[in-house]
Amino acid sequence: MPIAIDRLHDDIRSSLRKYNSAFVSPVDIDIAANKAQHDVLDRIILEYESGQERSSADQGLLFLHPFSGADTERALPSNLYKISTVFDGDYEGDILDDRHFNDRLKSFIIPPSSTRPIATVFNDGAAKIRIEPSSTTHKIKYWKMPTDVKYNFTVVDGDIVFSLAGSVNFEFPMSEYTRILNRTLFY
Repeated sequence: MPIAIDRLHDDIRSSLRKYNSAFVSPVDIDIAANKAQHDVLDRIILEYESGQERSSADQGLLFLHPFSGADTERALPSNLYKISTVFDGDYEGDILDDRHFNDRLKSFIIPPSSTRPIATVFNDGAAKIRIEPSSTTHKIKYWKMPTDVKYNFTVVDGDIVFSLAGSVNFEFPMSEYTRILNRTLFY
């Protein structure tokens, strides 16, 4: 179940009333919440890559993206936040910087193969990845950019009234609620 934006706003306003008498607009809370969710995603990625949370079912922003055709250069998804892994079929490869990629591409000792592909990310006006050797079964596992949250509201007699229509909830599960709340309060 995703985190509801109205619940976060209610808890933020409650905490602010308790410790501070200043008014913070819903737009300012949204800005802080959007910064917070990027921080929380960075932490989730760090935990995932270190092996702490590899088996968690809460990886709702981690996607497997298959490519079509047999090209080596491929356009990356527009919602990409960070690439986790590159595959040729079911074989995991190495994501390298351009210098190491070129060295491995020319290597006689560890050349790229269908069981050990190599990849590098670059931008030639659009974000792309080059995966060697050429294959029809290239895939990447990547972290999706979180969608910006929005608390849609109207002001009635000086009071803020939440409107579900037009509001955008977090894509994170409830298990991340405390982290998002605390990080939003930090901002």
